[in-house]
Amino acid sequence: MARVKTVQPMTNETVASGETPGGEVAGAEAARSESTCAITSGELAGGEAIASELDEGVLIERIGSDRLHEYCAVPSLVEVQSVLQVKAIEGGLGGLAMELVPVPTPYIKDYDSYGETPADWPAKWDMTSWCVLLATVGAKPVGAACVVTRTPDIRMLEGRDDLAVLWDIRVAPEYKRRGIGKALFSASVQWCREQGMKMLKVETQNVNLPACRFYASQGAQLGAINRFAYANATWSHPDVRDEVMLLWYYRL
Repeated sequence: MARVKTVQPMTNETVASGETPGGEVAGAEAARSESTCAITSGELAGGEAIASELDEGVLIERIGSDRLHEYCAVPSLVEVQSVLQVKAIEGGLGGLAMELVPVPTPYIKDYDSYGETPADWPAKWDMTSWCVLLATVGAKPVGAACVVTRTPDIRMLEGRDDLAVLWDIRVAPEYKRRGIGKALFSASVQWCREQGMKMLKVETQNVNLPACRFYASQGAQLGAINRFAYANATWSHPDVRDEVMLLWYYRL
């Protein structure tokens, strides 16, 4: 069963500077939970650092930007075997239809191969209002997630103060299907609620069927399909220009 611990408080100033209390989990165990949820109600309030131990010795904690090198140690890979092919009916007047189609040659998509990695975030954005989570086994990073709020330069936030974006979530291939992704998602949702967010938004693509199934299983709903989001964008990598943007929404 999940064991939940509240550790030494981390202030907003600490998060902004990337400093953690010694870089370690500290403090006495404050609560225990018999549920499978990684974070229980109220434990992220006030910017506290949180650590939770799952089965098989998995630890999930909130980290500062000084530990993004550990975050980067978790690869962001997806095996593409099928895609959700989107077709416009009557030019779109009849709606859009999606069909699951196998790809001729399965391949691995590496989300960190397009020129930007988590290590680049602090130089590009103010991370004061972000929540970065890391899952480890012993000292080995095995999963991570990042939630973005109240950052004017992030277009996905639409200028809203009540909208959060699950900027990234990843689990090492050998640790998938062990509940780590679900625990990271649950912790992200809990933090968003405690920041007063009303909606959590997630971007993925029609080639990432595992992610689509995962978000749907967590209660998110597909809210938007953009067939041309990456087609001619100057920032878009050539390998993704035929992909379709899928936006998922989770009500908080």
